[in-house]
Amino acid sequence: MSAVMNPVVTGWNGAARRALAWSALMLVPLSCASADLGPAGSPQDIAAALGRGRPVSPRPVNEAGRPLAYLALGGTGGARLAAFDLGQSKVLWSVSAPLTGRVVAGASVLVHAHGPFLVGREVNSGAERWRSPVPTGEILVGYAIDDDTVFFVARKGNELRGGQ
Repeated sequence: MSAVMNPVVTGWNGAARRALAWSALMLVPLSCASADLGPAGSPQDIAAALGRGRPVSPRPVNEAGRPLAYLALGGTGGARLAAFDLGQSKVLWSVSAPLTGRVVAGASVLVHAHGPFLVGREVNSGAERWRSPVPTGEILVGYAIDDDTVFFVARKGNELRGGQ
């Protein structure tokens, strides 16, 4: 029997993520004490900036067009990655995937770490789309996805490096 270890729910498009980030910034004081950067922005400035973003979609923004949760499963059958359709309450697919990092979901691709690699998989099938090694001598620190653009940060010694 498999145990659910790490669900990831899709459906938050870039505008929704930006709105969440802006709402978190509202909790920060409106000025910075450590540098002369001036005010962080009035509520009107923030509302105007949010208004310039993409409208929030009433439907999930993944390629499947339905609300999906991605599950990291473990058990006697080995590590697996599965997509669960929340609307139909059923598993869409399940593939062998030894995960060594979290799963992040974009519009048409899922990304996870597998040892020294970042692996991209199809949202609709779980099939591997690409595999990219972390540069030699660097350690993967983290990664994120926006739409279908993957961003990562790696460390080499005391230096952090980013890429996409």
